[in-house]
Parts: sequence; structure tokens; C-alpha cells
Amino acid sequence: MVKRNLFLLKRSAVFVGLMMGALASANAHQFSNIFVFGDSLSDAGVYAPLVGANSRFTTNPGTVWAENLGTRYGLSVNSAYAATPGGFLLNATGNDFAVGGARVNATPGVLGGLLAPLGAVLPPVSTQVSGFLARGPVDSNALYSVWAGANDVFTQMAVVGAGGSIPGAQAATVTAAKDLVAQITRLQSAGARNLVVINVPDIGATPFGVSGGAAQSALATGLTTAYNATLASGLADKNLLYFDGVKLFSAILADPA
Repeated sequence: MVKRNLFLLKRSAVFVGLMMGALASANAHQFSNIFVFGDSLSDAGVYAPLVGANSRFTTNPGTVWAENLGTRYGLSVNSAYAATPGGFLLNATGNDFAVGGARVNATPGVLGGLLAPLGAVLPPVSTQVSGFLARGPVDSNALYSVWAGANDVFTQMAVVGAGGSIPGAQAATVTAAKDLVAQITRLQSAGARNLVVINVPDIGATPFGVSGGAAQSALATGLTTAYNATLASGLADKNLLYFDGVKLFSAILADPA
């Protein structure tokens, strides 16, 4: 579980800085709030009740980029879900709906170790969006972020590893991307105006991706590419900010200093 997330920036100052620059040109005003949907990349502490108050799915201790971005705008970012031994509780005030291990529109989620039993009831992005919309009218002056898909890639890699076909895995990954476009459409239709969507960094270039050799790396890159291409195509006619995580992480890998 941990090694799959080693491609993250533990201290996400670079990512937040670039995001701030991208948002500045589109939104010079102060946002009223921030709402986040996704997976471990944006999880602000869903599992803290089980593993420690300062823990995040990808940083322990530390904060994730969504929390840091909120701080830059003077906004508090808190988990909307809390993990319990029996499942996930949705509260009425949290604004970060992202849950580590979440897929776009399918279960089980991707969890390992002692947390594995929770995978069957882990809320995907579609459930996160439903939970948010059930609260009532959408704040059109808030900032919205959606970043998901990596766990669908991981899932399909496991399917291929268990004997499944690569074309079948690619088709499932494409479906996941289309499902994310559908969730973004739901948010926009409900009134979300300031929307940021981030694609999936090249998993084939991560420590997890290369750990299984050239074949595993190529599979991960191929699935990531298929997912991102479908996502970009589906969002082409939508008014939002599309942030290219592939380019960012490629630049980091090329020049870590």
C-alpha cells in the first residue's frame, strides 16, 4: 500500500505553487470554500481515527496538497469521512471527501494490510459526490477539485497479473475515466463553477511501476495513458482547469533537485 504512493511529493509545496499559479489567472477572487474528491492523493486524514491523529494515507506525519492549498487561501480542509473498524462514517461538515484507496465508480477499493477488510465498503468517487450533493445547494463560489483513477489502474494491473487480458484491462480503465467525466458533469450540473481536474501521473515511472521490471512498467504506463487520454477527451468541451500531473511528475523525475 505504501510503495504505491511513493511518487507523491511528501511536502507538496511545488504542486501547490503551480496550482496556485494556474488558479490565479482564472480566479483572482477569494474562494468561499474548497471541496475535494478523490483517493489517497488528496485524503486529508480519513484513516486518522485508526492509525493516528497526524497520519495521512500518503504522509505520516504531514499534510497533503489539498490541505496546503486550502491554507494558501485561508481555508480549513478537513475529511468528510472517518474510517472505523466497521466502515466509513460521513460527517456533515468536512469538505475533503477523498478517501485513500478509492476507485472512481467501483468497489472494492485498493487497501492492504490491516485495512484490507475495509476495501469492500470504501466509498468510490461516485459515492463521494453523491454524499456531497445530498447536503443541499452547491456553493458556486467554492473551489472544487477532482483527482482519481490511479486505483483503477492498480486494480487492472492486478487483474492482468492474475491472468487477465491486457485489452480487457485497458477497456476497464477507459470505462473508469468515462465514469469520472460523469461525476464531474454531476458537479457542474449542480452548480460547481471553479473546478480543477488533475490527471494521473505516469504510474509506470514510479517506484511501484518499475519494481516489477519492464513489463510491469510498460503495462502501468499504457493503462495510465489510456485513462488520461479518455479523461482529457471527455473534458474537452467543459469549462474547467485541467492540470497535467504527468508533466509535473515527469519534470520532477528529470530534475529531482
